[in-house]
Amino acid sequence: MGVQTGFKLGPAIILAIILIAFVGIGVGHKAKDQDDYWAAGRGIGRMGAGAAIASNWMSAASFLGMAGLLYMKGYFALGYVLGWTGGYVMLLVLMAGQIRRFGKYTAADFIGDRYESNGARVIAALTAIIISLTYAIAQYKGIALMFSWVFGFNYATSVFVGTGVVLAYIIIAGMLGATKNMQFQYAVIITAFILPLIFIAKKLGYFYLIPEIGYGSAVYDQVAIYGQNYAAPWAHPDTYHGIALSFTLMAGTAGLPHVLSRFS
Repeated sequence: MGVQTGFKLGPAIILAIILIAFVGIGVGHKAKDQDDYWAAGRGIGRMGAGAAIASNWMSAASFLGMAGLLYMKGYFALGYVLGWTGGYVMLLVLMAGQIRRFGKYTAADFIGDRYESNGARVIAALTAIIISLTYAIAQYKGIALMFSWVFGFNYATSVFVGTGVVLAYIIIAGMLGATKNMQFQYAVIITAFILPLIFIAKKLGYFYLIPEIGYGSAVYDQVAIYGQNYAAPWAHPDTYHGIALSFTLMAGTAGLPHVLSRFS
C-alpha cells in the first residue's frame, strides 16, 4: 500500500488547532525588549527551560528518525541517544556557566569576548552559520514532509510554506515567544510519543499502562526473531565505532547554535 496523497481533513484540523495555539502563545508572549527577543528575558525558570531544551532535542530528526535508527541498528543505535543526550550534559557542565556569566546572546559573541579576538568572533559566527544551515535543512525537510502529507502540497511548496510560518513566528515573538512555544511543543510531542506506544503495546499484548516497562518483553521477542546480534552491544559495528559515534554526537550537539542560545 502506497502513501496516501491529497488533502486530509482530520490531520489538517489537528494541525490547524496546534498552529493556532502556537500563534496564540507567541502573540501572548511577544518580545518587548532585547532581552526578551534574544534570551527570553532570562526569566524562564528551571522547569520551563528544561522543557524548552527537551523540546529542542525532540526535533524532526529525533521524532521522525530515531525510531527508524533503532529499528535498523538495534542496540548500536543507543549511541545516538547517548550522544545527543550527553551533548546537553557536556554543554551544561563545561560551557553553560561561562556563557551565562559573560551575558552574551550568541556563541560568537561569547567566544569573541572570552578570547578578546574579532577574528575568533568571525570564525565562530561563520561556523555557527554553516552548522545552522546544515541542521535547518533536516528540520525544514521534516516540516515539508508533514505539510505535504497533510495538505497534499508538492514538496517545494511545502518547504516554502513551512519556512514562512517559522520565520514569521520568530520575527514576531522572538526568543521569549519561541521558548514558551517550545514548552507547549514539549507537551505535544511527549503526548505524540506516548499515546501511540500505549495503543501499540496494548494491541501486541505488552504492558501498556507504562509502555516503557513493556520494552523488556518486546526486546526478548525481537531477539527471538532477529537473533542475538540484535541486542548485543557491539555486534556490528565494533566498540570503537560505538564510542566514536557517541562522542562525536556529544560534541556536535553541544556546538549547535540554537542549543547554545538556551543557556545564554
